[in-house]
Amino acid sequence: MSSKAGKYTLRLDFLEPHDDEAYSPIFLAVGRAISDWTVVEHHLSIIFGTLASPLGGLMGILSGFNAITSFESRLRVVSTVLSFGLSPQDADSKYAIDQWGRLSLTASKANKNRNKVAHGLCLNQKGKGGDVQTFWVPFFEASRLVLLDVPQRSRPKGATPAEFLSVEDINGYSARFRDLARSMQAFHAETLQPIRLRIGRSLLSHAIAQGHNPAQTEAQPPPPQSSPQKP
Repeated sequence: MSSKAGKYTLRLDFLEPHDDEAYSPIFLAVGRAISDWTVVEHHLSIIFGTLASPLGGLMGILSGFNAITSFESRLRVVSTVLSFGLSPQDADSKYAIDQWGRLSLTASKANKNRNKVAHGLCLNQKGKGGDVQTFWVPFFEASRLVLLDVPQRSRPKGATPAEFLSVEDINGYSARFRDLARSMQAFHAETLQPIRLRIGRSLLSHAIAQGHNPAQTEAQPPPPQSSPQKP
C-alpha cells in the first residue's frame, strides 16, 4: 500500500520484509537507542536496590523490582521508597530528595521518547526523482496514517510529519538516554551512597552505645536446657 504525501509517495507496506540496505541505518539507530535505554533501567534498579535492601538480600529485592514492567511504575516505587527512607529535615537527605525529583521528571519525559523508538515501524517516502527518505514511525502515528488517509491530513505540501523520526532524531534520543544513565549513576555514587553510609555508621554507633554490637551478633547455638526434675 502507498499513499501520496506532497512530492513523496509514502510506502505503507507494514508487513513487507525490510531487507533493503536503505533501511539499515535507521534499524542500527533504533538498536543503539534501545541498548542505551537499557543502561537507564539498570541504574534505576541499582538506585532502588540501594534504597530498599537491608544488608544482604539485594538480589531478591532486585528480582521483585524487575517484575514491575512499567517504567513509570518503577519510577514511582523508587520515589516512594526514597521519600520514606530519607528525612527532609536532614540537609543532605533533602538535597537528595530534591535532586531525585528533578531526575525522575527527566526520566519520565525520556521514557516517552523511548516508547516512540521501541514501538515503531520503518517506512520510506519515495520522491519523483527516485530519491528515498526512510523514517521510523511510532506505531500510534502509523495506525493513524492508515485510518485517516495521508493525503487528507492538513500539512504543508511535501512536508514530513513531525511524528516521523529520522536517523538523526533517534541518535539524538540515544545521546540523551546515555546522559540520563550517567546522571543516575552519579546520583547513586555521589549522593545516595554517602547518605546510606552515614546513616549506617550512625545506626551502628547507636547500637554499640546501647551495648549491642551487630558485628558480634552471629548465630549462636541455643543454651542447653536443664533436664526436667524427676518427682
